[in-house]
Amino acid sequence: MSLESFLAFKYLLGSTYEKSISTMVWITIIALAIASGSLALVVSVMRGFEHETHAKLQGIHAHIIMRSNGAALNTTAIQEIITKEFPAIVAVSPNSIKQVIIKNPESNDISQAVILKAVDPQREIQTTTINEKMIGNSLPAALAHNHIVIGKSLADANGVTVGQTITLVYPASTTMQRKKVSLETHEVIVGGIFKTGIEEFDAGMTFCSIELFDTLFPDTGVTQLNIKVNPDASLDTVAHQLHTRFGIQTYTWKTLYAPLVAALKLEKYAMFLILTLIALVACMSIASVLFMQIIQKRGDIAMLLTMGMKTNSIIKVFRYMGVYLAAIGGLIGLTLAAIIGWLLKRFIIIDLPDTYYVSHLPVKMELSLFIIIFLVIIMLAWIITHLAAQHIRRLSITNVLRYEA
Repeated sequence: MSLESFLAFKYLLGSTYEKSISTMVWITIIALAIASGSLALVVSVMRGFEHETHAKLQGIHAHIIMRSNGAALNTTAIQEIITKEFPAIVAVSPNSIKQVIIKNPESNDISQAVILKAVDPQREIQTTTINEKMIGNSLPAALAHNHIVIGKSLADANGVTVGQTITLVYPASTTMQRKKVSLETHEVIVGGIFKTGIEEFDAGMTFCSIELFDTLFPDTGVTQLNIKVNPDASLDTVAHQLHTRFGIQTYTWKTLYAPLVAALKLEKYAMFLILTLIALVACMSIASVLFMQIIQKRGDIAMLLTMGMKTNSIIKVFRYMGVYLAAIGGLIGLTLAAIIGWLLKRFIIIDLPDTYYVSHLPVKMELSLFIIIFLVIIMLAWIITHLAAQHIRRLSITNVLRYEA
């Protein structure tokens, strides 16, 4: 331990025996603990929201989607090329999408338009997590011949359950003749119900097998490919490589929710900035403690200067004092934030309304995040103490030695 750090520790420890300075020291530590703890906890919650939302949306949709915009894809040839040239890709599943109208046979209402997505059940569960959202039956078991799978909200709105028959209303041809569209109907059985927790998905999406889809739309074929990549691979990089190789529209799941993804990231950074400013205000109290210590220790400062100690070394003593205060307050605050975060993560304390993508307050604590916050507190304290300690240069050593030493 250097002489400067030893003196800083001695002065800080000695201040606990002086009531006025001791009170300011404790106020400073508490302020820094509140600021650092709030910063860590709020950013952890925002990180939790971002992680949980990404996980849910990324699970429902594939990592990467290739779309032909209407033209049928040669899935066999594409699959062979992907297997040979793209080692980062671990699974591919074909699908097609059309819009249809769901009609309860006991009702004349034909206003419920939904998306009908044709999938290969065995391959679909390799690229998305829709199978984990099924209520009861698995996706492969639910998509038997002439069966479809619908969302929980859609099932409740139409009053249907698994095993009941519903009617699909769809255009007889993809081309419009004489400005008229003729509609056809097809009776299907509800083979399963899923619940993702995302209202627009649960109320507006249905699944069927590719065989049933070909029966309804024989001229469409496979128009999309869902692609899953290794966790370590960059989605944007792989998507760009696929687009360059095949010349087909290729995008990641984030493109579907670009505003939401951008909003979550912006909120996280904005909250970090705002709470950092609050931490800066808390660090200002360190300057008050240092000014009080400098005034009280003027005699010691003068004696040290006359004994040959350099001014910069004395300034370092008070810098160390400020850093010690920041470190103590920061560690206390981060420890409390970790405990509160663990409680929020371990127990469902705060429930959230259905408008959120998660049912309770999510928390994702990362060691790197806590280290960054601690270093930010130390850096702010170092800047504040540097400015406050410069007051030592303005002391009149002669007057101090004559009247106080």
